[in-house]
Formats: sequence, C-alpha cells, structure tokens
Amino acid sequence: MVVPKRWLHAVVLAIVVQAPLVISARAQTVTVDAAILQQLQDVIQQQQEQLQKQSEQLKSQSEVLDSLQQQVNDLSRTASEAQSQASEAKTTAQQAIDTAEKAETVAQADKKVVTSGQERIKVAISGQINRMINVADDGDETKVYHVDNDNSSSRIRFVGTGQVSEDFIIGTNLEVELQSNDSSNISQINESEGSVSFKDRRSEVFFKSEALGMISIGQGWTASDSTSEVDLSGASVISYSSVADLAGGLFFFDNDADALTDTQVKNVFSNLDGLGRKDRLRYDTPEFYGFMASASTIEDQQYDVALRWGAEVAGFQAGAAVAYSDPKGSDYRINGSASAIHLDTGLNLTFAAGMDDPDEGDRDDATFWYVKGGWLADHFDFGKTALVVDYMETADISTDGDDGQSYGFFVVQYLEDYGTEFFGGVRVYDLDRSDLNTDEIIVGNFGTRVKF
Repeated sequence: MVVPKRWLHAVVLAIVVQAPLVISARAQTVTVDAAILQQLQDVIQQQQEQLQKQSEQLKSQSEVLDSLQQQVNDLSRTASEAQSQASEAKTTAQQAIDTAEKAETVAQADKKVVTSGQERIKVAISGQINRMINVADDGDETKVYHVDNDNSSSRIRFVGTGQVSEDFIIGTNLEVELQSNDSSNISQINESEGSVSFKDRRSEVFFKSEALGMISIGQGWTASDSTSEVDLSGASVISYSSVADLAGGLFFFDNDADALTDTQVKNVFSNLDGLGRKDRLRYDTPEFYGFMASASTIEDQQYDVALRWGAEVAGFQAGAAVAYSDPKGSDYRINGSASAIHLDTGLNLTFAAGMDDPDEGDRDDATFWYVKGGWLADHFDFGKTALVVDYMETADISTDGDDGQSYGFFVVQYLEDYGTEFFGGVRVYDLDRSDLNTDEIIVGNFGTRVKF
C-alpha cells in the first residue's frame, strides 16, 4: 500500500513536535532522581554520623562499665583481704588469750614456788591433811574414834631444787608428819594421844641425772620401801596392802577371858614392806625400758636392793616391784607387789606378797599375801570414783601360830580440781590363835584428804 505523502509529513511533524517534550520529560526525571539521591546521601551521612556518635557513646559507656567492673573487682579483693585480716586478727586474738591463760598458769605455778635465800634454789611447799572417823566394834563394845588416817598421814614437805644443767639437779627433801590421834596407835585403852605427834619422814639431799641416775643421802625411803605397795586402784588413801594402818592400835577381845588381849591389829597384820624410811645412802639407776634398779646401805649395818617396772601394755597401765632386804632381827626378807588397770574400763587388779625369815631361834617364817579388785571410773564430771574390795592373809607375823584374815570394801570419790578425796568403807580383822577365842573387829569409817 502506498502511504500518502501528506501522512508522512504529518508523522514527521508529530515526531519533531514531540521530541523536545520527551527529551524535556526525561531530563526532568533525571533531575528529580539526582535530588532524591542527594537527600538519600544526606540521610545516610546523618545516620553514619549518628552511628559514629552512638559508637563513641557505646565505647564511652563500655569504658565506664570496665571502670565499674574494675572497682567491683577491687572492692571484692579488698573485702576478701579484710575477711582474711579479720580471720588473722581473730586467730591472733585467740593466741593472745591462750598466751594470757598460759601466763596465768605459769603465774599460778610461780606462786607455788618460793625463792630461797640461795638465788639458784627454789623451794616448793606442799602437804596434806587426812582426817577420818572410825566406828569400831571389837565384839564387846562399839566406840567412835577421831583419828588421823595413817594410810596416808597428815604432813608438810619442803622440796628445794637447783637446776645445775639441763641434765643435772641438786635437791633437798624435808618432810615432817603431824598427826593428832594416829589411827594405827589409838585403841580401846588409849582413845586419845593427848598431843600432836611430830615425826620426821624425810630429811635428805639428792643429786639427780637423767643419764646417770640419782643418789640420795639422809633420812628417806630405802630402796625396798613401798615395794609391797604398788597399787593402781586409785583407793590407796583408805585401802592398800598395809591393812593395819586403818585401825592398827585396836586390841582383840578374848571371849573366854571376857577381856581385851594384849595383841593389837598391827601385831597380826603386816605387808613386810622392805625397810621403810631410814637414814641411808641410796642409788637409783636411770630408767631403762620401764625398769629401774635401786640399792641402799642403811643404818645398823642393813642393806637392801629392789627392782621396779612400769609401762603401758596392750591397753593396760601396769607396775610391779620386788625387793630383797636385810632387816634387823631377820636373816632376810623378800617382798613384792604388782598392779594393773585396764585404761578403757578402769577395772584393776592388785597383788602383793612377802616372806620374812627371822633369826630368832626356831621361829617360823612370817608371811602375807594380799589381793584387791577394783573399778576406777568417771561417773561424775568433778572427779573419778574408785570402788574396791580386798582380802589379806597373814601368818606368824609377830607370834608363831597366829593366822590373820582381813577383808574390806571401800569407796573413794575424787574432787580433782581441789585436791580433795572423800572416802568410806568397812574393814574386818580376824585373828585365829589356838589359845584364844577372839571376836572379829569390825571397823566402819569415813573421812577426807585434802592436799595443798
């Protein structure tokens, strides 16, 4: 088809007319987009600036938080150090209290020591009072006796010591007995001694070395003394192998003659305990595995030797002693004792025996044996309680043909903080002699011992 020329002109004219408009419109569109872009760029820049500011604020806040955390850490460390210091202060305070208590103890101990006229010698003073009331029935009548308990008599002692070196001590012992109505002397005939008896027990000088042993010179224990009296029962203040100490002065009553005999309890009962306390020169060896040997040369040309032992074995505390001596009036004497206590239960057993061979013609050997069972227990907070029962047999102690039996039951209560014991019990003495018809002597007693 042929397009008319005038249509072509019209088309061309239309294109020419519209082209500027289109170009203008396009130009306008481009212009609008650039403004928006600028706005967007401005917004982005503002946001970046805000983000930068927020970042800086966050960094600043982070630094503040770090600072606060550091302060918290410092406070925590300071608190921990303060707590540690408080604990150390508490420990120091407790140590100070302990030190003060020890100082007080030392001070109290120092109060017990009196400095003598010699600068390097200290003197310790101690002693005891031991009083007892006996109610005795001899088969004829019953009487009350107020006595000093000769099981452990009232006394006072002065001990002087000088520490020459770490191993060597020079010392003195001065001990005297002060008794009003000695229980081993008071009798139905003589119920009062009338005055206080004063008797020396020890007056000696000693030199002691742990490595070399001890030498004692003067009045004091011989080597064999107390070897019949090893006793761990805790009741020796009223019950031990020397049973006559309780009421040794009492006379046996003869029913046939209806009168008192001339035989006292102490004439029938003896534990043949070595040579007692005398003027002597004594030596004790150092202790070796619980053993210690002793020997002494004594006034009147006497002598004795002894061996002692003590140890803790298989849950028991045990001790023993044996002695050989040459008493005046005898060819020889052998005696000894042993005792053991179970540490967990307090049950204990004691045994003693001895023989004396008199040099008086055809006299029979004097003999004795003694046994005691006991229980030492903590029934009360203020001190232990000892319960014991014992039995003794003697033969020919002072007269051939005499046989004696004694038995008793006793209780001892300790008041430990005050050095005090309360005791009581009953003992029976029986004499068997062919030409006498004697009654038993029954003695009930109670008393107290206070040490100072």
